[in-house]
Amino acid sequence: MELSYEETMRRIDEYEKEFSDIGLERKLCRKVSFPYHVDLYKGENQIIIVPLITSIGFVETAMAWYRQVKELNNAQLIGQIVLEALEHIRKSPVDARTRYERAEDSFMKHAVSYKSYKSFNKNYLLCGVILYEDGNIIVSQTRKLENNNGYGGNDETLIYLGATSSAEDIGNAVLESFTGMEKIYNKHQKEKRLVPRFEFETLSDLKVSFEIPQDDRYTDEEDYGTAEIYQGYSYRESEDDEESVSDMYFGTAAELDCDLSSDNVLSVFEKEYGKAVRYDYSPTEHEIFEFRAEITGNNIHRILYLKQIDSEELLSCELTLNTKRADKRLCGKLIKNFETLVASCKVLR
Repeated sequence: MELSYEETMRRIDEYEKEFSDIGLERKLCRKVSFPYHVDLYKGENQIIIVPLITSIGFVETAMAWYRQVKELNNAQLIGQIVLEALEHIRKSPVDARTRYERAEDSFMKHAVSYKSYKSFNKNYLLCGVILYEDGNIIVSQTRKLENNNGYGGNDETLIYLGATSSAEDIGNAVLESFTGMEKIYNKHQKEKRLVPRFEFETLSDLKVSFEIPQDDRYTDEEDYGTAEIYQGYSYRESEDDEESVSDMYFGTAAELDCDLSSDNVLSVFEKEYGKAVRYDYSPTEHEIFEFRAEITGNNIHRILYLKQIDSEELLSCELTLNTKRADKRLCGKLIKNFETLVASCKVLR
């Protein structure tokens, strides 16, 4: 809702009287002053143009008036609506709405699909337009604060426009600002997606790299990195757990004695863990590994990826999962993590 000038002044008089009645002398803001600010939010295939105005408490707040633009590259249209927003500020009294009225008017309630501010902040970019009393305009980029807690300034990317700038000039400056922010945001997202890798070298000089598991519950145990195990990670649901739920590691699988036959793989398992309930052994299409074995026994689930490097060395990537300590959901998660680890393996040339 938009309040008339008369209603705005009436509310101010009423509020000031309420303060006076309790012995407080407080003067509220009665006049909008320069500079004028307009915010433009880009996300969900739209640009939302929102003018800001001074409240009776001398702070800026979003107005009830806003516009949604679907033609994302139409500089003339965007610039024209920005000028309309600035003119709307000029003609409006200060904001005397209640907190409830502002919440009901908010463009976030009516123009976006996100229910929380953090989600909105994560998915929308913000560009600001500032009009000064002499008619000069500044168009500014912003940067997203950590953990999607709002927007910060970016003084290094300001675009200055003169008092005679056209709607198209303003629109082009806005589009240039959004393009700059999108490049930075996309680069940041790409960097976040990059997972650090670990490299090891086998006894036969084969160099392998893989993506390090990113879940904090995986720990690099002290006994990994021995002669028979190159690198591995144990999963514990809490730091206090003495026994791991699962272990996944790269090693030489010395117990197989360089015999990759299906019968030998099953035989070695049953000697260690007892009779298998389910067993599958097949060739696999992988940059490194040649065979995949999956064996289920009493409270144990094992998956092995195997490769014969030479006559004296076998390379394995293994998962040992304690099914007694993990429910179906957690088992599925740990197996998926292991398969992701295997898929990330590459030979270093």
